[in-house]
Amino acid sequence: MRLTRFVPVLISIALLAVLLSHFEGFDLLLGIHVPLFALAVVISLALNAFVGAYKWRSVMGLSDIRAGYWEIWRLWLGLYPITFIMPFQSGHVLYAVALKKAKNVSYFAAFESVAYDKYLNVVATVALIGLGQIFIDPTHMLSNIWIALGALAVIAFYLADRHVIRALSSLEFVQRRSRLFQGDKSLGKKIYLLILATIYQSTDVISMFLACRCLGIDVSFLSIFGIFPIVHLLSYVPLTFMGFGAREGLIVLTMGGLLTYDQSVASGLLVNLLEYVVPALFGLVALVPTYRVLTSGTDSLRAKLKQKYRQWRDRFEDR
Repeated sequence: MRLTRFVPVLISIALLAVLLSHFEGFDLLLGIHVPLFALAVVISLALNAFVGAYKWRSVMGLSDIRAGYWEIWRLWLGLYPITFIMPFQSGHVLYAVALKKAKNVSYFAAFESVAYDKYLNVVATVALIGLGQIFIDPTHMLSNIWIALGALAVIAFYLADRHVIRALSSLEFVQRRSRLFQGDKSLGKKIYLLILATIYQSTDVISMFLACRCLGIDVSFLSIFGIFPIVHLLSYVPLTFMGFGAREGLIVLTMGGLLTYDQSVASGLLVNLLEYVVPALFGLVALVPTYRVLTSGTDSLRAKLKQKYRQWRDRFEDR
């Protein structure tokens, strides 16, 4: 079981090895426009660290979980370096653990709130894909009316999902534990959260555009906007380490009409750096307080488990 955690890393290494074996664009990376790259770092951190934390705090309002912005920002930021090293997107579980311990809510309430936040991210990415269909070249392989209609269907489901949640809430198990939609559940609130999440999810598209400009590649923002959200969604599949290797390969496949092979791989490497490595490094400033939150109460939990074990053992021996 322990070896399986390295599978995503090994897949990413293998994919990158194949891609870099044909890569001859190291001069592109060496000639990067440093001031523009610094601007790209600032924009990435602003959207990932600050807008992302604000979105998470806003989603908590659906469960009536009250928290200060800077408290949530510190948790959000400190979780970046921890989740960065965890395989199969499993690090997202720690967001629920941190929320439970920081705000003293049940694990069920914490997990459903975090799950809804991740679901919102997917819906926002699909919304970007739907908008991208307006700007994508009609001759491109990803230009498809069914993609646009599918995006509309996902958005429509999201706007009406409170009815699904209400139906689930009728179950006794959920009724006793759920806090989702105890706060503001109006349509206006749902639209606001979707807009906020769409702004947050657009960071990968913006980073891709700025990566191209840093490398001296002249490509329009609308062209990238039409294609890259699909690349971003596909990179969610937890088969690689943070999408490394898969993202570059997808850029090669989908943006071949706009970029050369070397430009595609080089821009993908910069997106990885901007969107994943830089936020993880920046998150180190909040790692210690976040780690303390995650480990708080561990001793008492261990003691309770030991007590339960002794009770079970004594009951078994009495028999």
